[in-house]
Amino acid sequence: MRRLFPYLPVVFAGLVLSVSAGGPARAAKPPTPARADREAAAKLAKDLAFASEMARKGLWREALFRWERVLAQRPDDPRLLNNVAVAREALGDREGARQAYERALQLTTERAVEDNFIYFRRADPAPDPAAPGIGEAPAPTGGAPEPPAPDPAADGTARRP
Repeated sequence: MRRLFPYLPVVFAGLVLSVSAGGPARAAKPPTPARADREAAAKLAKDLAFASEMARKGLWREALFRWERVLAQRPDDPRLLNNVAVAREALGDREGARQAYERALQLTTERAVEDNFIYFRRADPAPDPAAPGIGEAPAPTGGAPEPPAPDPAADGTARRP
């Protein structure tokens, strides 16, 4: 007697093996904490690089948006606070820039942050007498010139030339 479907057992066995070996019905595993941390760190690094590129192009709103997003994850990073201060200063938010500079100076004594704050204070038309003084340089005579646009350095810290 001849079989009507001689290949049916082979096809059925192949189908069972493909589904049990992780075919389309396979459920995704939840990410491990280590993988989630790596993904979050990669996203922060991508945001930092993008923000620096936007600052180089003079797109300060976009740079500030990215730096503030990273700052929410790393609130005690003085270089990041310095970058936020430079971006706020470039956008005309002098009070926000002053607060960010002062917070950065509480966390570090890096020369780049101090220099940026000195330039910021020199350009301030009416400096606050209660503000902390660093390197107390005399204000230029004949009005405060417009400070040069900061140049984000290779290490990601925005600096003035």
